[in-house]
Order: sequence, then structure tokens, then C-alpha cells
Amino acid sequence: MKIRTKIIKLALAALFAVMALSPSVFAQQPAPAPLKQLNWESTQGDVRVVLLRAGQVVSTNGQNQFIVTYAREFLSPDASSGDAFFPLHNIFGTKLNLAVHGKPVEIYNISDRIMYHLDEFQRETGLLKPKTTKGKPILFENIVCGDLKIDAQKIDMTIQFDWREKPMKFDFKNVPLN
Repeated sequence: MKIRTKIIKLALAALFAVMALSPSVFAQQPAPAPLKQLNWESTQGDVRVVLLRAGQVVSTNGQNQFIVTYAREFLSPDASSGDAFFPLHNIFGTKLNLAVHGKPVEIYNISDRIMYHLDEFQRETGLLKPKTTKGKPILFENIVCGDLKIDAQKIDMTIQFDWREKPMKFDFKNVPLN
């Protein structure tokens, strides 16, 4: 019994010595830096798209994720706040294409897609509101691609959706990634 107690005491002493001598082993990892705000814009017809952020993050469960956040501003003279969410199939039909050095990146898992009105956008994303046209409706979309790691400094991106039965395509080239 005495030998067992001595072994346990020695093991605990060794464990505490390791912990005391190497605090970095047990230190909490710093949170990743937030993605930088971009404010790149492209206008096609009566719709302006502002790319607000794009980049790689690691989720709290250690999963690689790629996040794209952008704003859609509806510029037509007859656009109203109701236009931002009508018709719904136009909104949920957003297609995101990514490419690195001209080679398409396969997106297998869009794990989250959230739409925000202006009043909830800043609170939910922590991003600053882009400059907008007074009185024009604006909608924000945050797309999270799960299980996606992109090893590149820059990426080409295309955001596509239909607006009033017209296909819209917004290209962003050489977007810097965090």
C-alpha cells in the first residue's frame, strides 16, 4: 500500500512539474483574428452588390469554414423595402462560385445561409454598414461554407442570383483573404 501511495505522489508531482514548467501547453489558444471588411462593389442594372468580407475561419469545434458576406442594394426607382425579400425564391437561389488561379473550388457544404435586414446586420455580424443610397432597400447575406479550406492569398468569386426574373452576375477578382 505504501509503494502504491508513493507512486501516485510521484506521478502527481511529475504532472504538476510539467504543468508549471510549460504553461503554454495548457494555455487557451487565442481567438482567430476577425475577417477584414472589404467594401468591394459591383453594379449590374438596378442592383448593386457590395462584398463585405470573404475568408477562412475555424469554427469553435475546429472545422474549417469559408465565409462570404455581401450586401444587395436595389436601385430601381420603384424599389421598395418589400422588394428586398420578394420573391423568396430569388433570395434562396443565390449561387456562389469560387476559383483560385482560374481553377474552380468545389463547395460541397453550405452549412449556413442567413439574410439580414439593415437593423440587425451590424449587431449580428460586427461589420460596418456600407454606404447606401438613401431610401433604397438593402439586404445582407452571410454564407458559410463548411469543411472548406482554401490555401491561397487571393480568390476570384462570382455571386449569382435572379432579380425580377433577370439573371444577375457579380464578379470579384483577386479578393484578398485573411
